[in-house]
Amino acid sequence: MTKRFWGAWVGLWALLLSLSVEASAYRLFGVQEGLENQTVWSLAEDGSGLLWVGTEDGLYRLGDRISRRVDRQNGQRLLDNSLIQALLPLSGQRLLISTSTSLVIYHVDENRMVPLAQRFPELGAGADTRDFYQSADGDVWFATEDGRLYRLASDLSSLTQVGLLPNEGRWRQVWWDPDGDLWVLGQYQLWKVNITTGALVESHWDSATGTLYRMQASDSGGLWIASSRGLFQLDLATQKLTASPILEEEVWDIQRDPTGALWLLGRGKLWRWHSGDREPQLQSTPWGGRFRTASADQMLVDSRQRIWLGSRNEGVLGFRPLAPFVRELYQQSLWPQMGSETVWHLYADEDERYMATTGGVQWFHPKSGRHGQISLPGLTQTGEAWSLLPQGTHTLLVGTTRGLYQIDRRTHRAEPLNPGGLADFDKRIVYAMVSDGDGIWLLTDTFTYLWQPNGDRLTRLEMEGQPVLGARNVQRDRQGRLWIGGEDLLGYWDRQGQFHSILAGLPEASRQHTISMILPISEDQVLFGSFGRGLWQYSDRSGEMTELGKHWGLQCDNPNFGTLWQQQQLLLGCDRYLYRIDLRRNVTIGLDQFDGLAVSRFNEGALFNAPGLGVFIGSVRGAVLLAPDQFTATKSTEQALIESVTVHYDGGERELILQPEAGNIPVRADYHMVSLQFASNRLLDPTPKAFEYRLSREGHRGERLPLPHHGNLIFSRLPPGHYGLELFGTRQGLKDPLSTQVQFTVEAYWWQLASVRWGGSVLLLLLLWAIVRRWQRREATSRAALEALDQSQRELELALAASGANTWHWRSSDNRLLARDGQRLFGPDAEEAELALGHLQIHPADHQAVRRAWLSHINGESDRYEARYRQADFSGQWRWIWAFGQAVSRDPSSGKALTMAGLYKDITHSRQIEQEHSLFAQAFEHAAEGALILDPDWQVQVCNPAAVSLLQTTASALIGVPFEQFWDSKSKITPSELQQRDTPWQGEILLRSAEGETLSLFLNISTMITEGQRYSVLMFADISERKRAERDLARLANFDPLTGLANRTHFSRHLGEVLEHNRLLGQTAALMFLDLDRFKQINDTYGHGAGDSLLVEAARRLQALQGTRRGLCRFGGDEFLVLVSCYEQRAELVALAQRILDSLSQPFEVNGHVFYLSTSVGIACWPGDAKQPETLIKHADLAMYRAKEKGRGQYCFYVSRQSDEAGNLLQMDYQLRQAMQQNRLEMYYQPIADTGSRKVVGFEALLRCFEPGTESTPIDRFIDLAESNGFIITLDRWALQRACEEFSRWSLGREVVLSVNVSAAHFHQSDLVSFIDGVLRRTGLAPRQLCLEITERVLMRQMGLARRQLQALRRLGVQVAIDDFGTGYSSLAYLSQLEVDHLKIDRSFTKVMTEDETHAAIVRTIIGLGQNLGMTVVAEGVENNAQLAFLKEQGCQRVQGFLLARPMSAEACYQWLHSPVTPAREALASAWSD
Repeated sequence: MTKRFWGAWVGLWALLLSLSVEASAYRLFGVQEGLENQTVWSLAEDGSGLLWVGTEDGLYRLGDRISRRVDRQNGQRLLDNSLIQALLPLSGQRLLISTSTSLVIYHVDENRMVPLAQRFPELGAGADTRDFYQSADGDVWFATEDGRLYRLASDLSSLTQVGLLPNEGRWRQVWWDPDGDLWVLGQYQLWKVNITTGALVESHWDSATGTLYRMQASDSGGLWIASSRGLFQLDLATQKLTASPILEEEVWDIQRDPTGALWLLGRGKLWRWHSGDREPQLQSTPWGGRFRTASADQMLVDSRQRIWLGSRNEGVLGFRPLAPFVRELYQQSLWPQMGSETVWHLYADEDERYMATTGGVQWFHPKSGRHGQISLPGLTQTGEAWSLLPQGTHTLLVGTTRGLYQIDRRTHRAEPLNPGGLADFDKRIVYAMVSDGDGIWLLTDTFTYLWQPNGDRLTRLEMEGQPVLGARNVQRDRQGRLWIGGEDLLGYWDRQGQFHSILAGLPEASRQHTISMILPISEDQVLFGSFGRGLWQYSDRSGEMTELGKHWGLQCDNPNFGTLWQQQQLLLGCDRYLYRIDLRRNVTIGLDQFDGLAVSRFNEGALFNAPGLGVFIGSVRGAVLLAPDQFTATKSTEQALIESVTVHYDGGERELILQPEAGNIPVRADYHMVSLQFASNRLLDPTPKAFEYRLSREGHRGERLPLPHHGNLIFSRLPPGHYGLELFGTRQGLKDPLSTQVQFTVEAYWWQLASVRWGGSVLLLLLLWAIVRRWQRREATSRAALEALDQSQRELELALAASGANTWHWRSSDNRLLARDGQRLFGPDAEEAELALGHLQIHPADHQAVRRAWLSHINGESDRYEARYRQADFSGQWRWIWAFGQAVSRDPSSGKALTMAGLYKDITHSRQIEQEHSLFAQAFEHAAEGALILDPDWQVQVCNPAAVSLLQTTASALIGVPFEQFWDSKSKITPSELQQRDTPWQGEILLRSAEGETLSLFLNISTMITEGQRYSVLMFADISERKRAERDLARLANFDPLTGLANRTHFSRHLGEVLEHNRLLGQTAALMFLDLDRFKQINDTYGHGAGDSLLVEAARRLQALQGTRRGLCRFGGDEFLVLVSCYEQRAELVALAQRILDSLSQPFEVNGHVFYLSTSVGIACWPGDAKQPETLIKHADLAMYRAKEKGRGQYCFYVSRQSDEAGNLLQMDYQLRQAMQQNRLEMYYQPIADTGSRKVVGFEALLRCFEPGTESTPIDRFIDLAESNGFIITLDRWALQRACEEFSRWSLGREVVLSVNVSAAHFHQSDLVSFIDGVLRRTGLAPRQLCLEITERVLMRQMGLARRQLQALRRLGVQVAIDDFGTGYSSLAYLSQLEVDHLKIDRSFTKVMTEDETHAAIVRTIIGLGQNLGMTVVAEGVENNAQLAFLKEQGCQRVQGFLLARPMSAEACYQWLHSPVTPAREALASAWSD
């Protein structure tokens, strides 16, 4: 590094260091965060710590995750004027508001606005003020724009006019001093007012001195005055104003923070003045980007020491200054050359700080501002330095991904070490090093070693002969025991070398621990950090491990490091919070970046306790040196808040309560949802908070439950009663034992009242008693009928037994059977047959059953004999026989039958029929289709299980029921029509099951005649699934599957039908084309799942706005169509469009994230704007794009010229592509000259388009179009290829450079460098002869990608220039890190620099900056000798412009180069000679 560059760098560092980096955390509230209007007029903090913002169009209340517009709710405005000039929170949940036309009291708890003139008519209409002042007694003082000075009582009971000021004062502020005098500040006047008489006592400001902005009381009994001339002080005792400003800068606002420091806001500058400092200190403003400090003109310092800046066009920015306990901060914003902010370990002594980071070790000398990177031989830029350990006086050991190194701290040189002579130690990853007596423990990715440097002995740690694996930490406790922790490893070796495992003694489910931190805190207590499981403690006395994290309420799943500070003070670093825990008093303080800590996401083991300095801590965002003893000075007012309660009633009515803690909320019985929105007053922290809640009813405490991270809770259908909801949050990283509560009472309908329910119970009991009595009477009647029926049945059986045609008799004496043979069973002709009983030929399969039945009756075991069996007849054929009989006489002694008589019957035929019926019955029972048999009256007589199942009833309930009661009236045919048919019928019908479900069935009906009766046989199958599939296919063909809205095809058909219908009736229609602004950004950032959820919610909101005369369609992507089928006045469309904009501008809660969107709406009317449906859609689309061009979030009606513009764009696109295809694009070249050597050192290539019959023209008018349709990359690459080809033919030597512009889209292409390399190879152009010109806006847009692309181009050898420098918003810190060779001053500065001193100063600054950073500065647009002379005087190295030459074609440029004298060259020579 050259001395010149080193000197420039030290100067730049000194400049940056003088701008104290005060912002620990900051956050911008703009359109994307829900602040729809970014012109801020007033700021105020309420008692809950929420921020109220008054804008040019609306009043907003800002929470951590919700921005709520208060003055417009449900599409209605609560204020007559939306320009909010002043705000003042009052006690009793009230807010005092001044619009530009009135003064209003907003009762927050009632969500009600009351004009102050309504209470005090003497105030009159049109009164307003720019500021309210509240004195110590609570009274409010203000001056109206027309000069009336008022005092409003603290309880709002009285309003007193104190005095009258000059009407031309434009009064801004009132202040009451401790002596009882009143001071009033106007634009050019500062008056002291007698509070008793209201008279103007004395003026203390000369209007010629400047404009007054603000006043603020000082500690010394004076008054600070902010003005356009600077900061003045008024001595109240002497009534004298300082003769000259204390700060000679324009000061717009002045505020005092809780520490007593004074904050000053100027034109693009911010100062902080501590009470002990001699002068204000200029603060850096590291936010940049979307918020420029120069746009801020007001300021608020809130109770949590946050600073809020209000801008006239960029919203509100809040930031938290660094806390007093932060002594040193190391981040790239302060140290731009800091290679990596990820700090794994640290070391500090009195003079220097060392950090182990990605890429190696960095050192810092804070007193001189010097910084450097120590090269570790063999360690790449992506390698990691993990740990640092001092050895001796001047040596520092470094553990890395390539083994072990030692650094000489005097020379900052490093060399590798191989401890113990281990040859491959450079292949080890050394995660940590722990000093232990004269040895050092080395914890690597494989083994753990004890290294003794004195003898260079290396010993591997083993347990029972096996190496210890997975160790992450070792520590020696106060008893001399060696503790070790790691992956499922925790224990210690005692003095005798015996290992004791702590985890082995735990239950198996509790043994899984990854130990990161080991910290002995006493003789018998050791603390452990377990990744994912928090902080634990082991006690020798109990032999148990205790989870301390939950016991102390810590938000600490991953303890990364810990140390004891001042013996009993534990300093614990977790992922987010840094805790200081007083082990004696059990007092815990937790801090993060939003408390002024500046860093977060601490790294494992990244802590160094530096005696005399403090505690040095590393994180992924740099390092910080802290003074832990000052932690107690931090006061926390964190609070979990119930931001609002919204009650939704049937019919769409909504009730919003913004201060729900104020009292009990009545909820009417007709509600259907209660929605609670939660928030936190950690406004700078947008991350989801960990809430818990408890819902209690009628005094019964509910269970405390965790709340999902989306921040709201919804209840519906709660039973009537009184409810209390408690919300628990966190306070400084600890679970807050205090809760925020809201009470609400759900009212009951009349039938839910206790008296009504008691009376209903009595009536129900009486009704049940009557039903039981009736059932008892019916049961007695049924029992008598059953007995009579049984008697009749017995008589009938005897009659049947006695009337058989085929009788038989049996005698026991000879065991013979006498039978009548009418069935010709025993012979062909016999009338009777007599045979021995044993001669009956019974089928072997039936013989045993018949014998058992016969003997059973013979022996008196059964009252009769009955059997069915097969018997061979006289011809040998088997017949089925049914036989029945009874004993006629019995033996009195044995009871056995002596004679029997009975009858028998041939049942062969009926048996066959019975078998057939059985088969038919089984088929009927097991059929998959439902089957019913209906009688002539169509009542169900027979049913199978399938029918019972389909109709969702029981068989007993189905029999005898008219089938018509299952018929659905939506069927295309009626039961009566089917009954009248004589032929079979089949088709689709609808039935309604017993449970009310509609069934789609395919029915077959046929008839049968039995015994003269006509029966209907119904067979039906369930086709619901088929119909559902058909409906799904039809829905997929006509509706969007994500949102359920009509798709493009269905909507187009519907649109045509509506327009045809309107044509016949002579009615008008309109079409609205909606596009969600910035939807693609959300989709790309948070994923398609979040995007889909957002689209569904947007569709739901649009459906809520849809009336009977409107159609809705998702046209594609994030586009929707709204069809207004009939309207009468254009105002109806305006009102609907505004409601759509309002609805879709409300925050979207998706997957724990809050999104704010705007919508662009285009409106086309039929038939005025189009006759055909397709044309109507196209014109609405064009109107939508015009709305986007006007600034998004608007609606726009179609006008005919939009079609012309769209046609022009298409024509331009066609012309551009045709120009490339027909070779009508041409490269022009403008020379660049060196002001020192007076030689041409380069050319800038410029693209021109040659139109037939005209001269070549610049391509600028096509560029925007090419960038929008993606053609710019093709255009860029064509120009680069053509320019390199033509330039290489000129053979000008390697000193002359070709400059080619590169667009943003092309620069961000991943193959940019490989494409350029290919062009250079094909054309033979040397890499150093090519310079790519890139605008600073492109480089600043994606710094990470830009840095990688520039590094790749530098490796290739291609030069890079920042084009149009000064027109963007570059960061000087980032600029110094970019691989850039040239700065090109934009022609807008060069053009007027000799006439305007401001532009001349800018040019001088850019030239000086480029020289200090070692860059060549090129001035564009040099057109005359005066400009050239000025640039030469300032040291500008190169110039380009019409003075030298206009852009020329390749041929003309070649001739210009080889022409000995040209007028341009003569003019240039003359200018240089001057």
